[in-house]
Amino acid sequence: MNAEVEALKSASHPAIIPILDSNLDENWFVMKYFSEGTLADHLTRYRGKLVDALRAFRPLVEGVAEIHRLNLVHRDIKPENVFPSSSNLVLGDLGLVFFLDQARSRVTDTFENVGSRDWMPGWAMGIRIEEIRPSFDVFSLGKLLWSMVSGQPRLQLWYHHRDRFELEKMFPDSPDIRWARPILDECIVENEADWRVARSWVPHTRVWRVGVLTFPLSSFPRIFPLSRPESPR
Repeated sequence: MNAEVEALKSASHPAIIPILDSNLDENWFVMKYFSEGTLADHLTRYRGKLVDALRAFRPLVEGVAEIHRLNLVHRDIKPENVFPSSSNLVLGDLGLVFFLDQARSRVTDTFENVGSRDWMPGWAMGIRIEEIRPSFDVFSLGKLLWSMVSGQPRLQLWYHHRDRFELEKMFPDSPDIRWARPILDECIVENEADWRVARSWVPHTRVWRVGVLTFPLSSFPRIFPLSRPESPR
C-alpha cells in the first residue's frame, strides 16, 4: 500500500487518480470516488467510434507518460483500472507499480508474472524484476485502445490482426477504423524486440525520450495532425 500511495502522490496529472487523504501509520488512504464505476462497466461507450475513443485515450496516454517520467511503471493497465469521468478517463490502482529507481521500494520478487495475464505482454512472463521497462505499459495501452474500440473485454495475446479480433472486419463501414491499425501495430507486438518505439529507451538514464508514448497517436491525422502517415496496407 505504501508504494501505491507514494506513486499516486508523486504522479500529479488529471488522468491519474488523486489521493485525497492518507494515514499510512493506520493503513488507510482515500481516493476520489467515481460514481460511474470503471471502463469495464462501459465497454460499449466507444464501440466502433475510433475518433471518440482516441480523444478519450490521449490524455490517459499522457498520464502514463508522466508516470514513466517519474521512473515508474504501472504494470496493470486494463479497463477495470480506468475510471470514466465527465471530462476524461482516469487511471487508478497503482498497486503493482514498479520503481525503476533501484534505491526505492520494489513491489515484487526477482521472478514473477508481474501484471494481469490478459493485459501484460507475453515477453513479461517470468522476467527478472530489473527487466521491467515502460514498454510493458505501452503494450497494455494498445490492448486498452483495442478494447475501447471493439467493445470487447479482452484481446487474446497479440492477435489483433486475426479475423476474430480485426477491427476493420468488425466495423467494415467505418471510414476511420483503418487508422487504428498503425497505432495498434506500434503497441501490441509479440516480442519486445519487435517494438519499434523501444529504440527510444535510453538505458544509461533509465528514462524515455519525450513524446515516445504519444507518438503512435500521430498516426491518426484527423485528431493529431503532427504528420500525415502513409495509408495502412
